[in-house]
Parts: sequence; C-alpha cells; structure tokens
Amino acid sequence: MASKITSAEHELHDRLKALEIPSRRAIELQNLAVHCEYNSIGIDCPIADMPHYQMVIATTATIDDQLNKMAAMATEAKLTLCIMAPYMDGKRQQICGKIIDAHPCTSIDNRGYLLLFNNHLPKQRFRL
Repeated sequence: MASKITSAEHELHDRLKALEIPSRRAIELQNLAVHCEYNSIGIDCPIADMPHYQMVIATTATIDDQLNKMAAMATEAKLTLCIMAPYMDGKRQQICGKIIDAHPCTSIDNRGYLLLFNNHLPKQRFRL
C-alpha cells in the first residue's frame, strides 16, 4: 500500500483523522476508496442507513455486539464493510473471526482493519 495519498481526494482521510484513526490507516483507506470508486462512505452509521453507502467503516466507537448485524447488512446490501481494530481485545477478535468464517466473499485482514467485500469476488481470506 502507498504511504501517501495517491489522488487529489482526501475527504475520507480527513474524516478518519478527525476520529483519531492512525494516519497510515487513514491513507490506506483513502486510497482504497479512490481505487474502488466508492463515492459514498458511512462511518459508524446506524445499520438501517448502511444500504445508502458503498462502504461503511465501523470504528472502535461501534460496539462489538453490532458488528455481526453490520456484517449481515453489508452482505445483504452488497457493500464493503471495514471494521477498524479487529484485534483490539479478545471479544472483538473472536467476533471478527466468526464474521470472517461466515463471510461469503473476499475478506482482507491486515490487523489494523478488516475489509469485507461483497461483490463478484470469490470467497477468499487474506491475512496480511
């Protein structure tokens, strides 16, 4: 992943930095959003609002018990879900592990965040 923002777009980066997401992760997610052409991104949004976005980011402000419901909604709405800090504690790690096991499409776990894609990609698990 690039260590700098690769486009003129920086809105997501700025929003994430305002939430105290580490710069490296904010840059990676900004570049991902541009690469995937995500034009609508929700952060810590209510589950009912998720279908309005192409990507939803669940920061550590999202309670662990909501993560399964968010993953199910992301699959149903065919959007990308990003769960920040999947290894923050044992409970969150266990929940994220079960989400990965049940996920029908591609997941990428880089320890800083967990990406769950819900598109045409086959079921694959990447742990970086």
